[in-house]
Amino acid sequence: MHKPCVAMGVSLALLLNCALSKAEDYADFELRRGFASQTSSGETGGDRDAAEYYGGDCLGFIDETPDHHIKVLEPVTLTLTLDSTTDSTLIVQGENRLYCDDDSAGGEDARITTSLTAGDYAVYVGHIQQNGYYQLTLDEGEPVSAAIPKAAVYQYANFKLSPGFATTHISGGTTGGNKDHPVDAGERYGGGCVGEIDDIPDHHLLIKEQAGLRLTLQSTADATLVISGPDGLLMCEQNRSDNGQTVMEGSFLPGRYEVYVGHLSGVGVYRLTISELTAD
Repeated sequence: MHKPCVAMGVSLALLLNCALSKAEDYADFELRRGFASQTSSGETGGDRDAAEYYGGDCLGFIDETPDHHIKVLEPVTLTLTLDSTTDSTLIVQGENRLYCDDDSAGGEDARITTSLTAGDYAVYVGHIQQNGYYQLTLDEGEPVSAAIPKAAVYQYANFKLSPGFATTHISGGTTGGNKDHPVDAGERYGGGCVGEIDDIPDHHLLIKEQAGLRLTLQSTADATLVISGPDGLLMCEQNRSDNGQTVMEGSFLPGRYEVYVGHLSGVGVYRLTISELTAD
C-alpha cells in the first residue's frame, strides 16, 4: 500500500507524484484501427533486471508480471508514451516480437511507436534507479509506408523466431552509428563487409530452431547489412538492385545473431522485413 500524499509546500515533481499515485489502475486495452487515445497509470518497476531477462537493449528494473495487457484485434500503428516521476523504461512483448525503450519521449521518459499485428502483447513499465509513478498513453499512429519507414516507427526491435512463424516481422531505424565515431564494417569484420555501422547492434535475432529466412532492407540510403552469428558466422550484403533493396537469404542455425544496418555514404532511414523462406 502506498503512503498518502501531502501536497502542501511541495515541489511540482512531488505534486505529479501524488497525482499519479492516486490514479493507479494498471488497465488493460483492446484496440482496433481508429481507436481513441487511452491512458492508464501505475507504479514503475520491480525486482527483475530487464537486461538479464530480455537482453542488453532492454534497460531498467521491471515487475515479474506485466503492468498492462494489450489485445490488438486488427493491425494498428501504435504509440505508447510514458509521463513519469522517474527515469522510466518501457517494454512491449508479443509473440516473436520485443520492443524496448528508455528516453525516446524526451527527458527521462520512454516512447515506443510501431506497427502491431493482431494478437496479445504484454507491457512492462520499469525504471533505471528508483521507482516512481507513471501515466501511460496509447495513441494511434499513421500507417507505415510500404516502402520507407516514417520517423514514428524507428524502433530497433529484437526478434525470437522458430520455423513456421505466422507473421512477417518488420522494424526500422536509422542507418549507421555515431557520426563522430563511426565503425568501419570492413575493419571490424573483414573486407567482405562494407559501410559504416553502429558500435552496438541495431537488432538482436534469437533463432530457436533452424529456419530459412529472407531479410529485406529498404532504405533511403545506400544501405549495407551485417549479421554476426554463433560460432563466428558472418554474413554481409549491400544494395545490389535497382529498387534500393538489400536482400539476404539463408538457413539460420539455432543461436543468437547481431544485426547491423549501415550505409556507404550518407545517413538514411530503413525498413527491415524478416520473412520465412518456404519450399517451392
